[in-house]
Amino acid sequence: MLWFLIIPLYCSTAVPQINDVIVEYSNETIQPNLATNFSFEEIENKSPTGWKWSKRNTDSQMTVDDSISHTGKRSVKFQNKTPFGAHVYGSMWTEPPIHVKPKTRYTLSFYALSDSPGAAWVGGGAGWNIRIGIQPTDGKWRRFSRTFTTGSDETEFVLRINTDSPTPGFWVDDIKLEEGSSATICKPPENHKGLVLATPWWPSAIPDGPWEGVFEVYSPEKLSVTIETSLFQGDDTFQHSTDTNLSEGLSLIHIKGKAVDPKDDPCELILEISDSGKILARDSLQIRFLSLSNAEKRLEALKKESKELNKIIQRVKEMGIDPAYPLVGVTTVSDFIQYVKADLDHDEIERAFDQLNQMEAIAKNTRKNLESVIAGDVKLPEVPRYVTSPIEIDGSSFVANTRYSADDMEKRRPVFFTGYGHFSQVRSDLEKFPGYGVNIIQIEFGPRSIYPEENQIDDSIIDTYLKDFDRAAKAGVSVCLLISPHYMPQWMMDKYPQLNIEKQGFLRYCLHVPEGQEFLKRYLRYITPKIKDHPALHSICLANEPINPVPPECEYAQRLWHEWLEGQHGNIESLNRLWGANYKNFDEIPIPGGVEPTPLGYEFTIFNQEWFAGWHKMLADVIHESAPDIPIHTKAMTWNFFSDQDQRYGVNAELFAEFSQINGNDSANMYNHGRGEWNQNWQLNNMGHDLQLSVADIPVFNSENHIIRDRDTKYIPSGHIRTALWQAAIHGQGATTIWVWGRTYDPRSDFSGSIMHRPECVEAVGHTGLDLLRLSKQVQSIQNISPRIGLLYSTTAMVYDGGEYTTCQSRLYRALSFTGFKLCFVTERQLANGDGHRPDVLLVPNIKHLSDAAFDALEKYPGKVILMGDVDILRLNEYNKPRGNVPDWDKIQYKQSETDAEALWVKILEKLPEWNLLPLVDVRKPDGSYHWGVEWLAAKYDGKVVVNLIQHGREKQEVHLTYKEKPFAGLNMFNNIKISGKATLKPLEPVILIQDIP
Repeated sequence: MLWFLIIPLYCSTAVPQINDVIVEYSNETIQPNLATNFSFEEIENKSPTGWKWSKRNTDSQMTVDDSISHTGKRSVKFQNKTPFGAHVYGSMWTEPPIHVKPKTRYTLSFYALSDSPGAAWVGGGAGWNIRIGIQPTDGKWRRFSRTFTTGSDETEFVLRINTDSPTPGFWVDDIKLEEGSSATICKPPENHKGLVLATPWWPSAIPDGPWEGVFEVYSPEKLSVTIETSLFQGDDTFQHSTDTNLSEGLSLIHIKGKAVDPKDDPCELILEISDSGKILARDSLQIRFLSLSNAEKRLEALKKESKELNKIIQRVKEMGIDPAYPLVGVTTVSDFIQYVKADLDHDEIERAFDQLNQMEAIAKNTRKNLESVIAGDVKLPEVPRYVTSPIEIDGSSFVANTRYSADDMEKRRPVFFTGYGHFSQVRSDLEKFPGYGVNIIQIEFGPRSIYPEENQIDDSIIDTYLKDFDRAAKAGVSVCLLISPHYMPQWMMDKYPQLNIEKQGFLRYCLHVPEGQEFLKRYLRYITPKIKDHPALHSICLANEPINPVPPECEYAQRLWHEWLEGQHGNIESLNRLWGANYKNFDEIPIPGGVEPTPLGYEFTIFNQEWFAGWHKMLADVIHESAPDIPIHTKAMTWNFFSDQDQRYGVNAELFAEFSQINGNDSANMYNHGRGEWNQNWQLNNMGHDLQLSVADIPVFNSENHIIRDRDTKYIPSGHIRTALWQAAIHGQGATTIWVWGRTYDPRSDFSGSIMHRPECVEAVGHTGLDLLRLSKQVQSIQNISPRIGLLYSTTAMVYDGGEYTTCQSRLYRALSFTGFKLCFVTERQLANGDGHRPDVLLVPNIKHLSDAAFDALEKYPGKVILMGDVDILRLNEYNKPRGNVPDWDKIQYKQSETDAEALWVKILEKLPEWNLLPLVDVRKPDGSYHWGVEWLAAKYDGKVVVNLIQHGREKQEVHLTYKEKPFAGLNMFNNIKISGKATLKPLEPVILIQDIP
């Protein structure tokens, strides 16, 4: 049965013009739900029938909630008090598993309700690879869904609901697993009496012309109802109402209209179904009406404005004023005009409008700023720009020539390098980058380009790149070259089949094969003399995201492993005594398949770390044969430093620093989109940089800086970019190239959502890069603070103690970040060898296994040693053997399942006076207590005190600052505003203050 209702709708001129709306109802078949007891109505022993629950190692609980539901009478509620950690979670799962067909498309959907779900997900399947994260739902039930394809041999699907971090509560209801590529309505349980309303499809952006969206409604009976549709855009409203009939079962409500040159402001569409004034069902969603003709008009206006802004920039230059900051905005707007035009041509309408909105805002602010400069109301700061010149390394800083203007004399000073990677677009845009406020790129080529065939050498890539180097030198842009050994020629793989071995990562061939090593040496001996003297060359990066998971069957690795063991132990009897083993000879000892908490697993981890660092050193030594002054680094992924499971990869920051002149890394700080406690994932960057500075006082270069998640097309505020870059510098980053300067129209590409689709973020990169150049000496002074608090870093504990150590370490680092002290790490090797920092207080984060050499040194440690844990701290050595008595060091109680980072922070704040630790500048709330989430560091610089602050939390905070018990009266060096003892910290807005020492 089918009904049509055509109603002319009034629309004010301020809202999208809609000629009419058609409401169409039609009966449809509901797609079967493969999940049983999907609405949790059937209960046995206080748990849903067909589901099992385990809190495992958490203080979490699952309850059947009879007071709230999406449909039916019940839902399931999850609460959790246990901090996030490796392998720490509570889980509820289906038993028996759900039968599925291999290589088949399925869609999983569910409803959730929570304002603060923490880290929680619904999913499962093979390897738990299907995970739909639960986001805050703004006080209403929200449907989440994901479509996936089962594996080639997958016949069972275990459905799970997991809670992985603290949450006051989240509710789940109406889980549906169905065959097909879209989520359809979940038929409610039989005891559900009301309507169910859902939105299976709706366009996220509606262009000019006809438009249509669909609602689904399920009714258990025939009803006469009123359907009211409301469209809100700002203060303007469009409404219509109609009376009609609903059939029993499923109906589709099609809403149709026509948009004529609409505004692109977001609209809220609300659909309500009522009977005699009582609302039976309600749903709402946000939509945007985007007009192509409107976009083209705005683009033309921006072209004209761009020309005018460039003229004003020239006028400012003629006035003798440095226009570096407004030039970033003008360059961004001018260049992005072509990108928006291309997006419109490729029907990327929504992305084009997002960029248009940002570009118009940039243009407006830039014009306002420039006009204020010309009027004399605003003074632009001068920026010392990098000039192509020899680059030296002084501690954690790069030092190079700079110049304030073309007529100014060059002066050497600390220089921060900020820029982009990594492919053809950065090479194309070399001359543009100074206008963008950046001064470095990373590019790559590998041996496959030089040796395309066995007896052939091709110099074309070198010749092309040297021309790019010439352009870069002229533009004042430095170049980091990644020499990419992962590009092994196919002919080498064919000639030496022993290279072919199944591995993870980029280096997918056997690194232990001598023929492969000799080939890489030949490659480096050939290319290094051709590039080594170019003035644009910043440094050479040896490898991209290097890991070396060694397959147990690798004969070459086995041989090297056995030789290493013999060198360590001398004879098999000595090894057997230490290991408690019964091997007849070294050749019997296998390569473990992963991280194994045994003497075998421990020693293989050490062997692999030493060998992998030695493999890199081999490459570095070849380069330094002909180019001893070129700085070397490798692109180590910082998460490998802190993961117990990643110890199988052979990545060790300390050993990597031994062949490096730069602490190279590939790190990440992603925006959280309102989820979790923090605005961004700041801790990994800070920890990684602090660890690398602790093992070597040389600059950190994050040459693949992931500040935007691949394929994340949601809006990201510019403050996230600015904070990520600035705080990384505070923690030692001297150079960075951001992933990735490239655009795409393929939503599956890693480039999708990249910074090159985000003009607001591009401007933030440039402004932050200029700030780092201008304030390089002040930032350097903070980088050079002598740390007074340290954390013991233990490979032994990562092998044996797993999440118990790494989780405590992570929570402890977070807690210490909000105390006003610079942190460092002291590694086992440093401790045993007497190297590295010796902070006043050294904290031992729940380490049960520590090497004997490190323990012996710890007993002689000159400062305070504080143990964090409850039982068995430091009781076992690297061979899993118990040691004698542990000294009666001070201890802070810590329990994995109970003590979160904030609880540790409270305990540490109480201990700081006892440890005789007071921050140089004290930062507190108006009531005298400390701020959870406010990070600050203070240093003395050139007769002044400089303090950097950031609020990692989501709300602005008023802070009171004192120096030697007197109000800190400083100048904000970003905006030149003075403060007197107090300041307001806004999220994603770092502040750097400076005052003279009284």
